[in-house]
Amino acid sequence: MTDDKAMTGPSITLLQPPQARGIAEQVAELYAEVYAEPPYNEGPDDVAAFTDRYRQQTQQPGFALAAAYDGHRLVGMAYVATLEAGRWWRGALDTPPPDIHAADKAGLYELAIRRPHRGRGLARQLVHTALAHRPEAWAVLLVNPDTTAHTIYQHWGWQPAGLVQPQPGWPVNQAMTHSLPIR
Repeated sequence: MTDDKAMTGPSITLLQPPQARGIAEQVAELYAEVYAEPPYNEGPDDVAAFTDRYRQQTQQPGFALAAAYDGHRLVGMAYVATLEAGRWWRGALDTPPPDIHAADKAGLYELAIRRPHRGRGLARQLVHTALAHRPEAWAVLLVNPDTTAHTIYQHWGWQPAGLVQPQPGWPVNQAMTHSLPIR
């Protein structure tokens, strides 16, 4: 006998703002687990700040959350919202590429996957689901250059677009871009 769930992996669904707000506690729990790990080492105050940001981000134009479920448990997520033309990441240390800055962009705000579900292609599926059918010409994200995620994004074809320190005291992140649609 085979285990169909093991063969197919988690199910992925794209949630719009009302549904995404309805699972805010699950999203915060996932975030807390993933970002407690090195190099992030985030604690309860960081999770509370994330939860506030998440609730605000679900109000942004173009918000969508790709959610991966193993049964009823949220095991992965990636979410995006539109960064309007002329808008860039807060705390930019470099000038963004003019053609990207002048265009609407799909901002990939978070990608998080529980440890047992990593290394199976779920991250790529979540990112592709979150960015599928976007009207924007570009996707942008921030990533800590000292993480495995940075290497993965480079492998997927994302290109550097400057440095950003989103908040005082936070690490300097690499802004990265990718043309849409992602193939």
